[in-house]
Amino acid sequence: MAGEIPLRSALERLTADELQPFANGGYVSGGVQQLLLSSLQQQGDQISATAGLFFDQIVAGCSCGDDPVVEPLFCEVLVTLHLRTGQLQLHR
Repeated sequence: MAGEIPLRSALERLTADELQPFANGGYVSGGVQQLLLSSLQQQGDQISATAGLFFDQIVAGCSCGDDPVVEPLFCEVLVTLHLRTGQLQLHR
């Protein structure tokens, strides 16, 4: 589907701050490392999909030496991209 390319591009540009609400208690490190798209639909100027996002979070003070641990995460979100404005909305 033609809408997959702009949606994939928008998701690949997500920053750590934008991903932070989807972390499990740690701090997001970097951006999206890999993504999976499913249920892709385009209606007018909106593209919607279910996206699986892979990224890392840093969990501080949880190991024996209190050193931070980098932990991989997977999060499934509902995504809507408004083609006219470029606005991306993520929902759990």
